[in-house]
Amino acid sequence: MTRPTVRSNQAGVASIIVTMIMMVVITLIVIGFSQVARRNSRESLDRQLSTQAYYAAETGVNDAINAIKSNGSIIEKTSCQGGAGYTGLSGVLDATANVSYTCLLVNPSPTSLVYSTIEQQKSTVVSLEIDGGINLGVLTFKWNSDGAGGPPPQCGSGSQWPTAANWKCNHAMLRADLTKVNGGVTNAQGLNNTTTSLYMRPGPSSSGTIIDGTTKSYISTASCNNSSCTAKIALAPAAQSNRYFLRLTAMYENAKDVQVSGTNAAGSTAAFNNAQVVIDSTGKAQDQLRRISVRVPVGISNSQTLPSNGLQTSAAICKRFTTGPAPLTTNSALCL
Repeated sequence: MTRPTVRSNQAGVASIIVTMIMMVVITLIVIGFSQVARRNSRESLDRQLSTQAYYAAETGVNDAINAIKSNGSIIEKTSCQGGAGYTGLSGVLDATANVSYTCLLVNPSPTSLVYSTIEQQKSTVVSLEIDGGINLGVLTFKWNSDGAGGPPPQCGSGSQWPTAANWKCNHAMLRADLTKVNGGVTNAQGLNNTTTSLYMRPGPSSSGTIIDGTTKSYISTASCNNSSCTAKIALAPAAQSNRYFLRLTAMYENAKDVQVSGTNAAGSTAAFNNAQVVIDSTGKAQDQLRRISVRVPVGISNSQTLPSNGLQTSAAICKRFTTGPAPLTTNSALCL
């Protein structure tokens, strides 16, 4: 008896396998595009929320400034929670969107004073009032380069200074006029007696300068690298006080990111009152946080740029003096 032959027809199996593979590939591509779209959407939302958080932090700074103006004095705030003088600041800007500034700190006595730019041949007047009433012992100046000249060795040396056209150094020379205030200066002679001028010339190294309280002018060497300079000024007991006026002037180049810091006579880090107030504000928009720190000038330390002189000329300046009534008038001239 012959058994029938059974044939297995597998036509189409390959098509099914290929179709399944294609479906898997297409599914993976769709999932990949979905992930990219979700990521882009999240990044766009994060950028929007980050911007909102930044503006919320700026609002905190403005609210703190307005509170200071309303109080008439700067009140320290060391806690994120409300404090004296700042109790009216809720911090909530949009409760529905969850936008607010969550932490606001105010420091009226920073340990350093920072000025973004002191322009060439212009001055910034700074009030130095040492917190705690302890005399100032050491002043440290640091500034960054804003020039395109050579490194510190090309800044030269000695007391003969080049003309502006021949200054080949990439650093500014920083001039500091330090006026010691003891109960106030009431006349020109008192101003002259209590003012010391320092010319901090860039150089490769520095051992510091000591102000003795008698000498009225110093040429000091700052320690510089290719990007910044540092000059340290020590005050002898005769030159020490707990309050000064400081006039900073940049020569030859602009001085960038100028920092003034110091230690008091006891050797501790000095803090400065009535010069700058540091406001630290943290903004929040849903789960995004932005924190900014702003220095606000106070009083005389308003970062105003003052001309270094009232009149400047390369020619002689003459002034004529007249004494006595006519016809007994006598004339004389003073030329500089």
